[in-house]
Amino acid sequence: MRKTLLLCLLGYSWLCQAQHETPLNRAFESPLPFSRNAWLAGFQVGYSKGTYGNEQYSATQAYGGYFVADKVALGLAATWGRERFGAVQDVAISAGPLVRYQFTRSRFSPFIVGAYQFGQATVSGLKSRPTTHNVSTTADSQDRPIQSRYVGLGLSVRVVGACRLDLLLTWQDKAGAAELGQTGRYNLLQAQIGVNYLMNRKR
Repeated sequence: MRKTLLLCLLGYSWLCQAQHETPLNRAFESPLPFSRNAWLAGFQVGYSKGTYGNEQYSATQAYGGYFVADKVALGLAATWGRERFGAVQDVAISAGPLVRYQFTRSRFSPFIVGAYQFGQATVSGLKSRPTTHNVSTTADSQDRPIQSRYVGLGLSVRVVGACRLDLLLTWQDKAGAAELGQTGRYNLLQAQIGVNYLMNRKR
């Protein structure tokens, strides 16, 4: 009888201890990634064929966002892009709102991101063009306002801690440079790689 009572007391004590330790242990557990109220900051780079011919287009984008809901972040993005062909280059700097959606909250998380940006592009390296009256009509550089739509589909991979690696394919609606005889808009596809840091709120 005493052994049975002792076993019951030990079992009850262990159960009470486990119930008290559970909330404490949970407090030290890492929250799931892409949680509501978390912050995200990062950058990505890409290199591809441009829109005018055989030239190359390089782009760098920095961004920051806030998760207004689990897996949904709103923020801002700024992009620097350069298109080179010979001695001439077309450099664009733009910024605008960004939205990002993570499909899962796991180590390997597919995502989609979109942005609409406003900015300015500068064509430089142009040389003066003499007309029939020997008057120069083309400046060495010319500026123009731009607007650009951007969409990317990719995979985010947790590397260590809150640091993640992004691999994505992007599409950009890019305006041509009238100074180079290019009018209208162009669809530009580019593979990009990036790194970001996820800052979860404290609980």
